[in-house]
Amino acid sequence: MSDAPLSDSEAAALLARFAHLGPLILAVSGGPDSTAMMGLCARIRAGMGDVVVTVDHGLRPESRDEAEAVGAFARALGHDHAILTWQGDKPATAVQEKARVARYELMRGFLEQRGLAGVMLAHTLDDQAETVLMRLMGGSGLRGLGGMEPVTERAGVMLCRPFLGVSKARLVATCEARGWRFASDPSNDNPAFLRPRLRRLMPLLAEEGLTAERLATFAARAREADRALDTMARSALLDSDAALRDRARHGVLHAPTLLGRSREQAVRMLEIGIRAYAPEEVLVLPLEALEAMAGRLITAMDNEQGHIGTIAGIKVVLAGDVVRFTRTPPRRRGLFGKAR
Repeated sequence: MSDAPLSDSEAAALLARFAHLGPLILAVSGGPDSTAMMGLCARIRAGMGDVVVTVDHGLRPESRDEAEAVGAFARALGHDHAILTWQGDKPATAVQEKARVARYELMRGFLEQRGLAGVMLAHTLDDQAETVLMRLMGGSGLRGLGGMEPVTERAGVMLCRPFLGVSKARLVATCEARGWRFASDPSNDNPAFLRPRLRRLMPLLAEEGLTAERLATFAARAREADRALDTMARSALLDSDAALRDRARHGVLHAPTLLGRSREQAVRMLEIGIRAYAPEEVLVLPLEALEAMAGRLITAMDNEQGHIGTIAGIKVVLAGDVVRFTRTPPRRRGLFGKAR
C-alpha cells in the first residue's frame, strides 16, 4: 500500500459522504492523524461551519499548551476552536478508558450547546486493525470483531470516521508534505497500555501476512455477516408474533421460536427483544451475559422447565411456550437500614 500523502481529490471523495450532515465537531488532539483531518477539512469543507474541539484531559503538564497550539493552528486554517477540559480528580486505573468516556461526554454537551450534527474522528486503518486484535483477545463476538464503522453512535453522539481505510503513514505524510506541524503524545508509545504494545507487534504480524489491510478486510466481512444474522433474528421475531397470534404483545416472545433455533439467533433475538421492551433505557447487555441467559433458557425449555433470570434490570421469565420481559422492582431498604 502506498504511503504517499492524500491528494485533495482523494480527501474530497472520503469526506463527501458526510457533507449532508452539515457542520461537525472535528476532534483534534494535535497528533498527525487529527491534524491531517483538520487541515484537509479546511481545504475541502471550508464554509461548512465545522468547529475544531480539543479535549484537555489534564493528565500531563504540557496538555494545556498543546491544546492551545492546536487552537492557534485551527484559527490560522479558518476554523473555530474550543478547548473542553476534563475537570475533577483523575482515576488511578483504566485511565485511557475513563478518559475516553469523559471525552465523549464533554463532546456530547458541546454538540447540544452548539446544535452540531456529530463528531468527525481521524481513526485510521491502523486503529481499525488494533481494535480488531483487542476485541479478538477479549473474546468478542461477531459484532465486536467488525471493529469500528465509518458512521456509528456512541453515548448519543454520531461518530464519523472518513479515514478508516487510510493508513496512519499516509496521514503523517500528508502533514509533512503540507508543512502542518503536529505533536506526539508519549502515551501512544507507553507499553503500560495495550494499544502501544499491539502497535509494536503489528510489523511482526505483517511479516507473517496478517497486515492491517487484511485485518480491516476481516472486520468488514464480520460486519456484513453480523448484519445478515441480525436480519434473520428480526425476521424470526416476526415469526414469534405470528406463532403467538392473539397472545402477541409487548414484552412477550414465543419460546420455541426464540430458543428452538441456533444459539446465535437466540442470543440476538433476546437482545433485540429486551431493547424493544425498554427502548427508552440505555441498557448494557454484555455478550457473555446474553449468551449465559440464552443458554439457561434453552436448557430449561429442553427439560420442559420454567426459568426466571435477570439481565440489566430486566426480568426474563420462561413459562410454558412464552418468554416474558418485565422490569425488576427497585430494591427496598429495611426500616433500620442495610442488614448486617
